[in-house]
Parts: sequence; C-alpha cells; structure tokens
Amino acid sequence: MRQASTRTPSRGVWTDIWAVFTNLVFVWGYAKVLLASLVTGAAVMLAVSA
Repeated sequence: MRQASTRTPSRGVWTDIWAVFTNLVFVWGYAKVLLASLVTGAAVMLAVSA
C-alpha cells in the first residue's frame, strides 16, 4: 500500500494582475461578454417596445 503524499497540491497564485487583464484569452472573453450583453439588452428593448 502506498503512503499518502504530504506535498501540498500545486495551485495558481496571482502575482501580476495586469498580466491577467492583458492576457489575450481574457480580452477576447471580456469582449464577447460585453457584446453578448449589448445584443441581449437590445433584444429585450426591442421586444418591450413592440
């Protein structure tokens, strides 16, 4: 039977918040969320005004 490892599991640690904000995946994801919210808001306004 193997012994349980006493090592703590690895996990990510934020050391530079600007690296997160300038990450290409974050920028595209944020733009996608903003565009989706604008389209949804426009559709709701169009449906209410009809």
